[in-house]
Amino acid sequence: MQQTERDLKREEAEVQKVFPGFRLEREMGDTDFAAMLEKGVPMRLAYQGARFETLVKEARDRAEWDPRTRRGREEIARQALRGRHIDLRK
Repeated sequence: MQQTERDLKREEAEVQKVFPGFRLEREMGDTDFAAMLEKGVPMRLAYQGARFETLVKEARDRAEWDPRTRRGREEIARQALRGRHIDLRK
């Protein structure tokens, strides 16, 4: 099924709500991503599949400094004990 440019832009905007760094034009350079789209896989799932390891690493990195998680609170406390200024406004 051929998607129109309008459909692709709409779907791109939906993916960007969850993954602000997503850019369809850039991702089309990834053969795995492009192949999934051609086979009818929804754009968000194709992106998650093609970038799984990167997305997991980014989530882990965010959680490490997120004061809402136990790991985040422990890391912030360790850094504070070492005298590092902690800015939680990120």
